[in-house]
Amino acid sequence: MATKPFFQLSFLLLCLSFLTKSQAKHVAALYIFGDSDLDNGNNNDKDTLAKANYPPYGIDYPKGTTGRFTNGLTIADYLAQFLNINQPPPFLGPMAATGKSPRGYNYASASAGILPETGTIVGSNLNLTEQVRLFRKTVDTILPQHLKTPEAISRHLSSSIFLVLIGSNDYAMNYLLPQFSNSSRLYNPEQFAELLLNELGNHLREMYRLGGRNFVVFEIGPIGCLPTVALENAGTKTRCVEKPNDLVSIFNAKLASNINQLTSSLQHSTFVLVKTFNLVHGLVENPSRNGFNDSRIPCCVISEKTGTCIPNKTPCQDRNGHVFWDGAHHTDAVNRFAAREIFNGTSFCTPINVQNLVHKHALRRRMATTPLHLSFLLLCLSFLIKSQAKHVPALYIFGDSLVDSGNNNEQKTLAKADYAPYGIDYVVGTTGRFTNGFTIADYFSESLNLQQLPPFLDHTNIIERSSAGYNFASASAGILPETGTTAGKNLNLRMQVGFFRRIVSTILKSRFKTPGRMSRHLSRSIFLVSIGSNDYAVNYLVPQFYNSSRMYNPEQFAQLLVNELGNHLQEMYGLGGRKFVVFEVGPIGCLPAIALKRAGPKTPCVEEINDAVSIFNAKLALKINQLSSTLRNSTFVLVKNFNFMHDMVKNPSRYGFKDSRNPCCIVSEVNGACIPDKTPCNDRDGHVFWDAVHPSSAANRIIANEIFNGTSLSTPMNVRKLINAHKL
Repeated sequence: MATKPFFQLSFLLLCLSFLTKSQAKHVAALYIFGDSDLDNGNNNDKDTLAKANYPPYGIDYPKGTTGRFTNGLTIADYLAQFLNINQPPPFLGPMAATGKSPRGYNYASASAGILPETGTIVGSNLNLTEQVRLFRKTVDTILPQHLKTPEAISRHLSSSIFLVLIGSNDYAMNYLLPQFSNSSRLYNPEQFAELLLNELGNHLREMYRLGGRNFVVFEIGPIGCLPTVALENAGTKTRCVEKPNDLVSIFNAKLASNINQLTSSLQHSTFVLVKTFNLVHGLVENPSRNGFNDSRIPCCVISEKTGTCIPNKTPCQDRNGHVFWDGAHHTDAVNRFAAREIFNGTSFCTPINVQNLVHKHALRRRMATTPLHLSFLLLCLSFLIKSQAKHVPALYIFGDSLVDSGNNNEQKTLAKADYAPYGIDYVVGTTGRFTNGFTIADYFSESLNLQQLPPFLDHTNIIERSSAGYNFASASAGILPETGTTAGKNLNLRMQVGFFRRIVSTILKSRFKTPGRMSRHLSRSIFLVSIGSNDYAVNYLVPQFYNSSRMYNPEQFAQLLVNELGNHLQEMYGLGGRKFVVFEVGPIGCLPAIALKRAGPKTPCVEEINDAVSIFNAKLALKINQLSSTLRNSTFVLVKNFNFMHDMVKNPSRYGFKDSRNPCCIVSEVNGACIPDKTPCNDRDGHVFWDAVHPSSAANRIIANEIFNGTSLSTPMNVRKLINAHKL
């Protein structure tokens, strides 16, 4: 038996060696589009105030001052370094003018935005339209000098990476400056975000048309945390001004949906979305967690007017301890940290990091020539999956009808699923689950090798015998106590946590004879929390029954929900929970109950409603980061189900579905639930939705599998990795 671990380790090392050596690391070029975060000198000779071609900029750069808005290297410089290619020169610089063929070009320009007018109050720049025009010039005139055939140019471009970081100036130097721009009077926040995204999408499609296939697109960072903004407007207890952050969060939520759409519609393209907002916000709010001392004060002495370094003034000595170099840009140390996360981290890129983007391209080419590589790769993956520790003692489920397994069956409420055709594909028939078969929670139990969890309100003695956890979820329930009560009684989140407290103090206490054993049980268990959609669908969005929309604007209501949810998560932690899987609110504007009544023929969703929950989701991500950093030995997985479900509805065939608009069962026009005993559709696996509100078992299976094993839906890790996190 002693040889088994040795064999497993040896085979694991062989797999890792194979995977490492089989990945061709060659990236043909890096093409960079953006603003001052990536500019390496394009503005040096432009008629603009947005320049960094003087000391102390570049104080730690080997060649000194170059036009980079930092003390050393930019994120693009570090990514070029990690990709083993030369740093692309500025397109307007002297090296590019020679016509030599470097590993790409940098078109980024300080003060530039997606919109042509952005940043022009400080002078001229290369806006994104102009940057793409210069790239077109590169393809048409420069590349043919070095690559003699169209096929060679095509291979070069499809093997290159396109880095796109732009948009913050469209807010900081346009929308948020009404004294210089009328954009905030022309557009509300949702409309402005949509305007930017349409423009950005057009430019990305043009890059694709010109030959680009591998794209790394950045969110807009938390501009409310920049010293130029925060030092003037933030309070003493916060490092950021949240109003600007909420504005860009609307853009970021829509950006994720647009990236999914581009990926599905542009053949052979791969888009990596960099979650810049959470990355930087985490650094600012918790600098010491990542080795920084100061996240509020710039390192260099800055001008009060522009936020840039005052020429020739001596900067701080501890440059590696500062998050910010000047009033708007990060230090070399932060750029290095961010680039490393983007290149090979797991927390801030979706669906894959840049290293895996390179590997994906290289592996595709290698598999086409050597089938043996594919066979051995599959063998390795099978071994790695099976060799992972799978033991999780229990699963504790909190939520609403998406994960309810029967708690409402005996409740006095209209929100029930204890009748046919619900459960038509479930092994024991109708149980109270709001689908035809398994819920997401059921698939989780299956993946964790746990028995199906009974509803907590089950009146048989199975609840006393259950050792695999408990399901407290209740249809129509919300984070707020009043949510869903128009339909009758439910177990709101406060009650669900109260029942869990009772489980801990009675059943678990009697089962585990010592506090230490119970603590180990709870710390290794997984806590699944899927709740919040009803707080919108059957509370905020029904003013005829609730006055919440008159009491709170969308930002205030989202904050109220997030604060309440955070308090309940902290209580679960206080009771022993350490591993949490928390779901975003899904795109409720895409539910058939809403979309079939209000959406137009060209769109399957009501985006106005989706925009409201996107505000909640943006704030939820911040709250999860905060809890992760403050609750010792905790691990929080955030499930980004909004974008995933939104894409599934808009592109059903991509996931193997035929219909994403119509429910499979015949539904009531009043509540969207299945009409009792009516025969549902035959092609249940071809439908995204079972009734007018809930996904089919087939959709639940895909979502659960992606959360458990995938890379695109969960951050900072999937559930399989969570199992082995913080083992105690």
